[in-house]
Amino acid sequence: MKLIYKIIESIPHGVILGDSLKQGPVTQVFKVRFEGIEAVLRIDLPVAKTLGLNRIFEAELLETIQPAQMSPKVLFADNLSGVLIWEFQSGETLDKKSLLGYPNSWVIL
Repeated sequence: MKLIYKIIESIPHGVILGDSLKQGPVTQVFKVRFEGIEAVLRIDLPVAKTLGLNRIFEAELLETIQPAQMSPKVLFADNLSGVLIWEFQSGETLDKKSLLGYPNSWVIL
């Protein structure tokens, strides 16, 4: 947990840590308040670099598809430290089955 607090302190914005949403071997995901906005914080753990995960284009992709309402608004991204913060959206998790109702052009992005 010390690693998480150290990473949060390095973010140049106000972040208040909330509940843990997911903890896995590669990332940890938390609900947070970011500059007063309900948000989600994803932090890559050190093993992500060992595995060679490349997050460089992730924020750019999310921003590109955001107008189609297929992704949340990115609030902060720091690829070097493996931090991504996006606006919290309540609802259900999108899965492959729910994508079947979208036009084919949206599925092939």
